[in-house]
Amino acid sequence: MFISIGFLFFRHVNITVGDFNEYQPRFTQRFYHTRIPENLPIINSSSSSILHIIATDDDCYDKIIYYSIINNEISPDLFPFVIDKYTGFIRVKQQLDYETISTYRFRVKASNRDEITSSIVSIIIDIFDVNDNPPLIHVNILNEYKFNENFNVIINENIRLGQVIGTVLIRDIDSAMINHRLSLKILSCLPLTISCPIEFDSGMENNSFSPTTYLIRTSRLLNSELGDQTFIVIFEASK
Repeated sequence: MFISIGFLFFRHVNITVGDFNEYQPRFTQRFYHTRIPENLPIINSSSSSILHIIATDDDCYDKIIYYSIINNEISPDLFPFVIDKYTGFIRVKQQLDYETISTYRFRVKASNRDEITSSIVSIIIDIFDVNDNPPLIHVNILNEYKFNENFNVIINENIRLGQVIGTVLIRDIDSAMINHRLSLKILSCLPLTISCPIEFDSGMENNSFSPTTYLIRTSRLLNSELGDQTFIVIFEASK
């Protein structure tokens, strides 16, 4: 009789399946859009952020996302936004000006830590106007009454009542949404002992003039023997 004895050996083998970076980061929105005022204060902290960009990744091991701004249209020195590389918070780094640029369009890139995969999303930031510019006054005196370039006017005492001697144009670089009402008035007229010899006419009845254009007219008859000699008139434009 023969007896065969066999030996079985068992060995444990651990197999680790490595994650392949196959998924691109996904943004939570198709695009990001916000509106901010042009006088927004500049504060260097995440609490002052104007927009939060968020991206996620379906890969297992690489959950860290890096954010960066892609700006191909505006000089870096003039571009007013910066993004936190690790959190995706966008904040303002320098003063905005609606009259210079009212809408910013750029893109944000989200990348894995190893930068093998990445995604890009569009950003739109609208700047809305703030009433931060004073109105400008342009005075144009007709040549026959212009004494010199320092807004000195000379008129004869026999000038007729209501005679137009010039125009005043009020202009403001703030948007029309804010400046829908511009007005002009005589702030002071010296000497105070005599009524002012001129007045403003908005020219609304004359279609050739805009609502911010005023005619300068004589408001009464003049008499140099009764004190009508020299007047100092100060205008004030407001909105």
